[in-house]
Order: sequence, then structure tokens, then C-alpha cells
Amino acid sequence: MNDLVERYVQEVGRNLAKPDRADIEAEIRSMIYDRLEDRYGGAETETDITAVLKELGDPRRLSASYLPVRYLVGPEAFPYMLTALRYVWVTIPTIFIFLHIFGALTAAQPAPLATLLFEMLATAGYATFICTSLVIIAFAVIERIIMAFTIKDMAFDPSALPPVNDPRSVDRFEATFGIVMGIIVGLMFLYFLYTGGLTLRFGISNPDDLIRVPREWLAAFIVAVAAMAAVHARVLRTNQWTTTLWLTETILELFGVICLYFVIYEPVAQRLAESTTANSSLLESIPEILVVINAVLTAAGRSGRLLRLWKYRDPSIPPVILSAAS
Repeated sequence: MNDLVERYVQEVGRNLAKPDRADIEAEIRSMIYDRLEDRYGGAETETDITAVLKELGDPRRLSASYLPVRYLVGPEAFPYMLTALRYVWVTIPTIFIFLHIFGALTAAQPAPLATLLFEMLATAGYATFICTSLVIIAFAVIERIIMAFTIKDMAFDPSALPPVNDPRSVDRFEATFGIVMGIIVGLMFLYFLYTGGLTLRFGISNPDDLIRVPREWLAAFIVAVAAMAAVHARVLRTNQWTTTLWLTETILELFGVICLYFVIYEPVAQRLAESTTANSSLLESIPEILVVINAVLTAAGRSGRLLRLWKYRDPSIPPVILSAAS
């Protein structure tokens, strides 16, 4: 198979939802080779292949043609929004249910089971609704601002497509999801900064219901989250990862792990130690263990691509720079 064709098909598939991706990629690949066979009888040159790919146009526009028409969020962003919502619908209720159970176990006076269940489900549902609304709004903004920057058909050059498995290539869902989660997490921790601690009660006025945490570390974590969202926005804009951007995000993630130690791990462990008869020395060591494990996993998970980006050298393939659509 021709490498240029595979690079084109890969770029089309990058913008499709996973359930349909393989079938559509196979259809496009077959269509390209059928055209080449009809025109050149299997004796096509690189120039011939480039001409056929130029006829098909920008791969992201081609992938958009396979998606149904949407209203609030357009076809380029909708698959990523739907995937982000699936994460929200799983993670947000789980987090709030866990925190409610933790709050019940550490409360001075246990609440009736029916009351606990009602508050737990109501809070989880409310938080999920708020986060769902934020995701939809964020993707609507992304659709109209970030996704508005696209490659003009006239400027499309198949030879500029990134190679298969190019470490610079961008997973547009990953970058978009990073922006959305940055918005959600940033707003949540801004609320914690306003109240002065961790809480499940929105509009809370009683400081006794808070788990007090250092405000400076809360502010530092919010800055780190905002900076990571900015990195993802930059990646979407330039359509490529660079060593500098990847290293910057890695440093921000590691710094975020340190912030989490001071704003979540340690305060929660202290509250648990104060409200239980369990071994306090064991509870006090849990935050350190968690932050070390988290940091090691983060560094290990990101080091492979960082090394590939550092070693990557191919000046003949320029990055794909997005320009504002007319």
C-alpha cells in the first residue's frame, strides 16, 4: 500500500467516531485505489496519487461529510463532545457518590440512610447536570472559535500530511477533552477557593462543613489547570505536538500532582484520621504514597512520546498550520 494514501486515510479517521472509523477508512482507501486503477492501471506515480488526493480535498472536510448534521455543535466537534459526555456521565456521579459516602463515614452524627441516599443521588445528579451543561457550552464555543480555524481546500497539500504513527500527530479528541475538563475542574476549584475548602454543598455558609485546604495551593492548582488547557488550545491551533509543548504539559501535570497532595490527599487524610480510630500513622502515610505513585505513573506514561518527539527528525514534512477560514 502507498504510504501517502495511508497517511491520508489516517488523517480522515482521526476525526471520526471509533465505532464507524474502521469501516469508513476501508471505504475511503478502496475508493482511492479504485480511482488510481481506473485512471492509471496500477502504474500511478507519486504525482498521480497526489492529484487524486487533492481532488478528495482536506481530510477533515471529507470526514465531516460522513457525519450527520448537528445543530448546536457541528460535525467536526460532535463526536468529541459525545465522548467527553460519556466520561462525565461515568466519572462525575462516581466521584460525588464516593465523597458522600466518605462524608457520612466521617460525620460526627450519622444521618438516616434514606436521607443519605436522597442527598447522595440529588447531589450526584445535580453535579452531572451542571458538568454536562458546561461540556455542551464549551464545545459550542470550540465549534465556533477553535474549529473555525481550518485548512483551505486550495491550500491542501497531500505531501504535507503527517506520516503514519508520527509522534507530532494530534488526537483532536484528547486535546479538546483536555480543554473541556480544564474548564470544569477549574470552575470547581475556583468555587473551593471562594469557600476556602473542599465541600459538596453549593452555596455553603457554614465553615464547619468544609475540609480546610491551603488557598495558595488551590490557586496554584487552578493556574496549572488553566495552563494545560491553554497548551491543548495551542495544539489544536497548530495541529501538531512539539517537544516543548509536550514537555510543558508534562511539567504542568507533575506540578498538578504536587498541588493535589496539599489540596486533596493530605486534608482528606487528616479529616479521616480525626474521625476514626484506625491507625493514624498509616493514614498519614497514604497521601505521600498516592502522590509518589501518581507522579511515577505520569512521568512513565509521558516519557515514551517525549523521547520519540525529541528523536524525531524529518525536515521534509512541515507541520500543518491552520489558517482562518474565509
